[in-house]
Amino acid sequence: MIHVETAKPADVSAVRGIAAEVFSQYGDYARILPRFFASPGVQTYLARDEQRVLGFVMIGFIPWSGKDTRSDSWVGDVLALAVVPEARRQGVGTRLMQRARELARDLGRERVIRELQLTCARTNHAALAFFARLGFRVVDPAHGWYSGGQPALRMAGSLESEKG
Repeated sequence: MIHVETAKPADVSAVRGIAAEVFSQYGDYARILPRFFASPGVQTYLARDEQRVLGFVMIGFIPWSGKDTRSDSWVGDVLALAVVPEARRQGVGTRLMQRARELARDLGRERVIRELQLTCARTNHAALAFFARLGFRVVDPAHGWYSGGQPALRMAGSLESEKG
């Protein structure tokens, strides 16, 4: 049985290990993500089974920068979504993204949360297809580069769950 829970400080080593396994081609995320993990503005959720951590999602909130800018508008920024290779295509990523959407909707009671956004490598076709199935669309096809040299794009999706 897979369950999603709020990460605790002791979980940073699991996050670091998964980041090293999943994101190493994109940069030194085993070093970068623990800093996000410790940030008070970032929430991390873990997916676990009875034996171990299968994945995590990190979400922070940034001011909205759309054309109809309001000072009280925010975007949920999915900083990282990682699932260990042997647990992929089993609903783990979908469950983690559902929890990120729930958090954004819950915070939307206190401030205006417009949407979720994330950055993805243009070469990560499996992740792009996954996010598209969840209702995300490309909003910036040339968002920059990962430190590993891959071109990045920006995607956005609603706070409502899509079928995964």
